[in-house]
Amino acid sequence: MYAPNKLSGFPFFAAAIFLTFAAAGCATADDGSPSGVLRNGETPNQLDAMESLAEDAFDMALGENYAGVSAAAREIDTRWKAFRTQAARDGVNESDLRNMDEAVSDLRRAAANPAEPLSLARAANSVSGEMEILFEVYDPPVPPAILQLDFLGREIALDGMEKNFASASADVDTMVLTWRRLRQTVLDAGGAQAAADYDESITRLQTALLARDANALVEEANDNLELVDALENVFL
Repeated sequence: MYAPNKLSGFPFFAAAIFLTFAAAGCATADDGSPSGVLRNGETPNQLDAMESLAEDAFDMALGENYAGVSAAAREIDTRWKAFRTQAARDGVNESDLRNMDEAVSDLRRAAANPAEPLSLARAANSVSGEMEILFEVYDPPVPPAILQLDFLGREIALDGMEKNFASASADVDTMVLTWRRLRQTVLDAGGAQAAADYDESITRLQTALLARDANALVEEANDNLELVDALENVFL
């Protein structure tokens, strides 16, 4: 499940993953389980695959691997169409389903006519931005808010690359609110050091933002994404 790809060292090997998914097709994309059959804390295969594909698409967009992003966008679209009915049956509300519809459609459009890497990466990350609400339905052992922190870290990195400090300020504020509702859960799970490290990272992001230092913002966003892995590991 949660295996975030970071912004350094873009994983061009991800194209092989897409070939594997494409060969599997819709027959294996879903686990076939009717609503209620999944074990407590288990997420459907379709959802895990879409989350991974969206992160791979983000990395490939920054690496200007537009063919790879296009393949990922098509695969996400196929999987979402196959999974949408189950998501609704399992408890995702209609407004959240429509938000995911829009994010997937936006990625398909952006991938069909890529203008430049940053806007394409943001379109891919928008799909990741819908994952927290989808995963929450299944009550997985890793809190889905961690996925939101991952999404926000990537958004802040893009903000820094674009020198868009207004957007970065809003995204850092959202990260603070997300972390505030997650922090005690991390502490309760024995993650005092991971929580302290994440606190410090947020402080460094705020400092870079106040200084309007785009390079420092991007660098710390990358480091912050690594710390999300440490938060995840607290629950594994």
